[in-house]
Amino acid sequence: MKRSLLLLLLLTLSLGTSLDAQPCDPDGPGGPAQTGGLATDVIVGQLPNVSNWGNAGGYYAYSVGTTSCNIGTEELQWIAGNNQHPVIGQNLYRLKDGRFEHIGQSWLKHGFTALQQNSCGCGCISSGTGTRLGVGCSDPYSSGLNGGQNSAGAKSEVTGPSNGFFIYPQVLDPPNPDVTWRRLRVAAADMDPNQNAGALYFIEGQYITPDDAAAGNGNNNVSYRQVTVGSNTNTYPLSLTGPTVQTFAGIQAWQNNDPTVTLTNITTDEGAGNVPGLMILGHKVTDNGNGTWHYEYALYNMNSTRGAASFSVPIGIGVNVTNIDFSAPEYHSNEVYVNDAWNATNGSCALTWEVVSQTNPSTENGLFWGTMYNFRFDADAAPTSGDVSIDYYQTGTPSSLLVTTEIPTGAVGSGSPPVTGLNCTTTDQTVQLSWNNPVTYTSIDIHKDGVLLTTKLGTDTSHTDAGAGVGNHQYTVTGVVTGQCSFAASCQSEVFEPLAISYPSGVPSLISPFGEAVDVEIVELNGTRQSGSEKLFYDAGAGFVEVTLTPQGGSLFSAQFPPITCGSNVSYYFQAQDTFGTTLIDPPDAPSSTYSLVTATGFDLGVDDMEMDTGWTVGDPTDTATTGIWERGDPVGTASQPEDDHSVPGTLCWFTGQHPAGGSTGSNDIDGGKTTLTTPPIDLSGMSNPMISYWRWFKNDGVNTPDDTFIIDITADGTNWVNVETLGPNDANSVGGWIFHQFAVNSFITPSSTVQMRFVPSDFGAGSFVEAAIDDFFGVDVPACDDDCNGNMVADADDISMGTSQDCNTNNIPDECEIAAGAPDVNMNGIPDECEGASFERGDCNADGGFDLSDPVRHLGILFASEPPAPCEDACDTNDDGLSNIADAVAALNALFGLGTPPPAPVGVCGLDPTADSLPCATFTPCP
Repeated sequence: MKRSLLLLLLLTLSLGTSLDAQPCDPDGPGGPAQTGGLATDVIVGQLPNVSNWGNAGGYYAYSVGTTSCNIGTEELQWIAGNNQHPVIGQNLYRLKDGRFEHIGQSWLKHGFTALQQNSCGCGCISSGTGTRLGVGCSDPYSSGLNGGQNSAGAKSEVTGPSNGFFIYPQVLDPPNPDVTWRRLRVAAADMDPNQNAGALYFIEGQYITPDDAAAGNGNNNVSYRQVTVGSNTNTYPLSLTGPTVQTFAGIQAWQNNDPTVTLTNITTDEGAGNVPGLMILGHKVTDNGNGTWHYEYALYNMNSTRGAASFSVPIGIGVNVTNIDFSAPEYHSNEVYVNDAWNATNGSCALTWEVVSQTNPSTENGLFWGTMYNFRFDADAAPTSGDVSIDYYQTGTPSSLLVTTEIPTGAVGSGSPPVTGLNCTTTDQTVQLSWNNPVTYTSIDIHKDGVLLTTKLGTDTSHTDAGAGVGNHQYTVTGVVTGQCSFAASCQSEVFEPLAISYPSGVPSLISPFGEAVDVEIVELNGTRQSGSEKLFYDAGAGFVEVTLTPQGGSLFSAQFPPITCGSNVSYYFQAQDTFGTTLIDPPDAPSSTYSLVTATGFDLGVDDMEMDTGWTVGDPTDTATTGIWERGDPVGTASQPEDDHSVPGTLCWFTGQHPAGGSTGSNDIDGGKTTLTTPPIDLSGMSNPMISYWRWFKNDGVNTPDDTFIIDITADGTNWVNVETLGPNDANSVGGWIFHQFAVNSFITPSSTVQMRFVPSDFGAGSFVEAAIDDFFGVDVPACDDDCNGNMVADADDISMGTSQDCNTNNIPDECEIAAGAPDVNMNGIPDECEGASFERGDCNADGGFDLSDPVRHLGILFASEPPAPCEDACDTNDDGLSNIADAVAALNALFGLGTPPPAPVGVCGLDPTADSLPCATFTPCP
């Protein structure tokens, strides 16, 4: 039966929809990091079936069925047309000879419809729609459905797994040349029973979805189940055995089948405003019986966005290490990541595996989400407790983390005392390290943020880290003596921003369409500015254009905006560097966030960025909302509410109800009706064409089809309100995100001194999440955007009629504007060339291509013998006095016989008359 028919049937039957039904106990089955089931909480309740698709090119293909269950207290979004639905990944692991390895992975199934079943026995409260999974309800995706090739998306397009963020619609969409593409693909050698005697196999399903992650419940979205491998060489079919182990990742099977294995959960720091992720480190140490021990580590990244780029085990110099190895699953089907094995380096004091650097870092084989890598070696030292170091793949603070596990007992810290008196001193971008050596070392290792920075001579007592980079840095200094490594001494140093960008005349929201300069100040705080690095970047609709700032002396610069079509919305930001190459950008996250302006000839009415209380009011007698009332502050982000305001810099905006710490998405959204926010009175009297702009946010996610609105009105008198726009229900303006809107006030009301606007979002339906926000409210008056081309605040028609502008060709455009727009004015006399006739050569009155005696004779014939007029009288004006008379003939004769000066330009070459006069020049054959 097709899924759409199943949906209709199941929604009609509404399995388990009794109002007395309760969701599963959120503190019941759960993985190591389950947070308690608050709000939306999806798990993989069952792995019910497996499809065996056959083989091609030395690989076998499988897919795994997954049944999800919402064990939380709120419904789970399942909207097919955007990125507010789950994506589903599948993995295969093998336990063989004590090694637990990740041997296969799939692309991702995108969820598209949520059925309302009760497979988990939680007491399903149906949502009544396929766009949300009800509380306690389950949704089945069969192995056949999860094995669909054409609709599967790449794992690399999940850009923020800890937050549940992914790209939709998917970008990568390769063809499928064989049955293995995009499916759970495994190498034949890893499946062949003859090569894997005694091996155990485990399948795994994982869900990534945004509202579950926002609720802090993303770490229990993985379950596994054991399978057996058949002997049919066409498919090596997988068969299910044993139950689904709910909310535990596949790596748990290693410990469950081998009690000597230890698993350690690692909470990852994903940066401010992001949900922490989870990695799991498994390890097993085996006595080889010959004076050596085998060390086996498996690092699994469940959902860390930052991932891992290196894995480092401390090794004393006196410890011998052999049989160093690494294993990882293959990416496939044109996934962007390469499959290079990590480089292993057995250096002083540590054995380190690290990612192979690529020209394009986005293709490097980091340890990304839903993936496990293995590291192993033999050492002639028994195990002891110690810390391994893991470097994050994505930059940030902290850059690495330490995890306590078992490492070889060695000379680290024994018999070799550490350096003493370690001190870090910061000057500008330079960190100076100094220390004392209690012994003479063989060498000294210096690490910065967990990465080896340099190796010094054993007698050195200082190091200079020039251009350390902005941020907090941790330095460690380790003394090395032959056969011994000391404990590391550490210190921290903070490098502050080297420069600051400010705007003496303010950040403009309005500039002239004919180009305008903006004052910029770049102050040296803790560094030296790199001359020539000062830039403006602006985008008027065709992409960002770079403009170098013009020095004005000292720290002042001028940023010149070029002419831009009147009425354009322009995004812009500034950039400068210090002499160490540290780049300062304002706004800091540009070009993601930028400043905005409008090109117009008018008045800037100013910007209200909400950082101060300017008199906005909350409430209206007809308001009925019980929660989500408008307030001004720094919003706490949810799946529906913004995490940050729009202003950069700035933190405050107006938004509907602060999200409580630890609360669910709907803890303080709008409920029970409408809430009203009103501006203070705005004086627009006397303005001819005022424009009002603002940045708005509106998010409406409903149990049913979103059915709520955000109404925005304007009034001139405080009584009669006119609707400016209505957002929603269920449109492109009701899916969240900061969106810019601008409108002409005259289109709605007559400007007055008491103009006000009101912003009225509402939630009258059941089971909806509704949030709204307003920021960066500003206005401009654009009195003559289309008819004041010279920007002198006088209409073009008035300029021409009053004589303040000339219009030589009577096209109602002032001559100076035509020239500014590109009309030729070769002689730069302010008159378009088209009004000045043809090019000519002065003195060539008969237009024969040369200046000789025949020219004054021809001119005298015109003047006194009634000969036809010259086709270019300007050419006959030999002395350039604006007249055609006998003085010109005399000037020509004097010039020809050496008694006077040559004629003024243009002479000897074709050109226009540089002197304005009324003499015509219709044609002049010798000149083009």
